[in-house]
Amino acid sequence: MKNKILLNPFFFLNWNGGIDVFLYFLNGIKNLDRKFELFIVLPKNNINTQIKKKIYPFYSLFNFFFNKKKFSYKWPLTDGVKTIENYIIKNGIRIRIIDKDYSNLVSTIQEINPKLIFPVAKPFKRYKEKNIFYVFDLQHEYLKKYFSSDEIKSRKLEIKKNLNNCDSIIVNAKNTKKNLRSIYSRNLIGKKIHSIPFAPNINLNNLKFRRNIKKIYNIKKKYFIVCNQLWVHKNHKFVIKAFNNYCKKGGKNDLIFTGDTHDRRMPNFLNEILDLINKFELNDRIKILGNILKNDQLFLMKNSEALIQASLFEGGPGGGSAYEAMSLNVPIFASNIKVNLEMGKSKNLKYFDPYKVDKLTYLMLNYKFKTKKYSLKEIKKFSKKQQKKTTIFFDRIFSNF
Repeated sequence: MKNKILLNPFFFLNWNGGIDVFLYFLNGIKNLDRKFELFIVLPKNNINTQIKKKIYPFYSLFNFFFNKKKFSYKWPLTDGVKTIENYIIKNGIRIRIIDKDYSNLVSTIQEINPKLIFPVAKPFKRYKEKNIFYVFDLQHEYLKKYFSSDEIKSRKLEIKKNLNNCDSIIVNAKNTKKNLRSIYSRNLIGKKIHSIPFAPNINLNNLKFRRNIKKIYNIKKKYFIVCNQLWVHKNHKFVIKAFNNYCKKGGKNDLIFTGDTHDRRMPNFLNEILDLINKFELNDRIKILGNILKNDQLFLMKNSEALIQASLFEGGPGGGSAYEAMSLNVPIFASNIKVNLEMGKSKNLKYFDPYKVDKLTYLMLNYKFKTKKYSLKEIKKFSKKQQKKTTIFFDRIFSNF
């Protein structure tokens, strides 16, 4: 009889980066479907979920007026559920989809009785021996100026509680593993921490591009691209300042930003970005596209002069956009923070100090990449080779659990 594995995408479904991370896991786990019996909880049409979908616009409207939060008619998990379900269907993954709301997660676990549950963002104490806790990152420990003292305290307590409710932890980088051991050593006694190997691969389903994408987004010149949520630690202001110097020194390329434009910690951050662009008179050189179709984003990335990854902190090497750029053989300018250095060395990868604007400006002006972008065949070959690393990793962890 096969051991049962319950995949739990809760906490990943309502933001693009989370969806990409979960699909990255699923990309490695899917090839284990003959060895294990796979289950996944996806809230689609059950009664509780239907009620939540109907009342969400009113809840969102309340938060908009009284808590100054972004308003949306759409239930936040809708796109994530749809994306993951489509991925499962298109890839023919042998996995049983459980249409249950997360308020029913405990009863679902009792019904399935899996050997392990992964990835778990908030482990239930009663399933301590089954939980594999996934730690996103520890940015509150290293970028304290972007968090209130109450939020830092709350995050610390939450991580300690979660660590106490599991026996096994998975992180996206060796650096994150090291930091976790250093800061939370008392809560890690007798526990196993596993870091996923750096294995950049891409969701091949997203490589079907629409026609005339550049025309749709009114792109007429060559460009650099930044594919990050508009969150303060992603360092967008730094990139704009470097790009301003680049333009002053005769640079001809434009600059494109994609990703969610709302940072809940700093609701006015988008306005600050727009003010900076206006100050430098770069409105005709910088485009902020916001959330766009994943296929469109990858097309724009594939056809860019380089991806710029200036982040001050990441849970995994380079963040999701660097994984995708490397899979496409797109040049990357990346900040030289410790976790990014785990991407190693490559003729298509250059590092810079994310606190020294002139370093990035220099790369934008002077560094010429000679390698060609991968064809679809080459992308598939590269991704499948890298994907094997994550499959071997999950096979080892799950088999010895």
